[in-house]
Amino acid sequence: MNQYQSIAEIKDYAKDRLAGRFGNSAILTLLNTGIVFGITFLISTVISTLTLSISLVTTGDVDTGKLSISAILGIGLLQYLLTLLCSVFTGIFNTGISLYFLNLASGRNATLGNLYYGFQYLYKKSLALSTVTVLISSVCLLPYDIFYFLYSNKIPGNWDICMIIAMVAGMAVYVPISLSLSQAFFLLLDFPTRSPKELLSLSIRLMKGRKWKLFKLQLSFLPLMILGVLSFGIGNLWITPYMNITMALYFLDIMKSGDTASDS
Repeated sequence: MNQYQSIAEIKDYAKDRLAGRFGNSAILTLLNTGIVFGITFLISTVISTLTLSISLVTTGDVDTGKLSISAILGIGLLQYLLTLLCSVFTGIFNTGISLYFLNLASGRNATLGNLYYGFQYLYKKSLALSTVTVLISSVCLLPYDIFYFLYSNKIPGNWDICMIIAMVAGMAVYVPISLSLSQAFFLLLDFPTRSPKELLSLSIRLMKGRKWKLFKLQLSFLPLMILGVLSFGIGNLWITPYMNITMALYFLDIMKSGDTASDS
């Protein structure tokens, strides 16, 4: 039986692999964050402009609080769909991010150009994997999003309580599924000829009996993530690469046996 590394060993090795290579990793993180922020900002600008325009046409006033419920719901639906498309598009970068940190973890040459690998060579499969993962997340959290939208737009109702219940229920469903599919982008790089369906199925088999360890590994970053928030996101330039290379090393660790299911 293969001796798998402990969580502490994986994280210590991640620090060693990242030592001296932090600069490019931080730039890669900044590039990806900048692209996501730019697209998100563009969507917000379009929605804000559209909201003001509709308010002027329908009420003759720039006060969006005078919009009808149907107009608010329509704008909200459009914003949701645009955000969904944005998430699917930016999710393609996961292939490049996985490649960069897999190269770094394996001691191979990792370059900033890796970030665009999913667009250059594996676009259709990267798009398919991104679509599946985003849709699963969206479906699981859709009730929460609906209640949050109603609450934030001051639609009458006890939406705050509904939000809490929906969030707990949604995460209870989403977390196990996301853990099962967590290796799909890494597997795409190892098995580029496999179909997206095969890659997702392989990830599910690979994570059988291993989800709890991965969950604990992800949870161990919670204190650092809180520090990242307290530092207004600046700390994430180190925290995000650290997390990504740790996940790459976790993948390499569970793949070293050549099995697709855990012995434990």
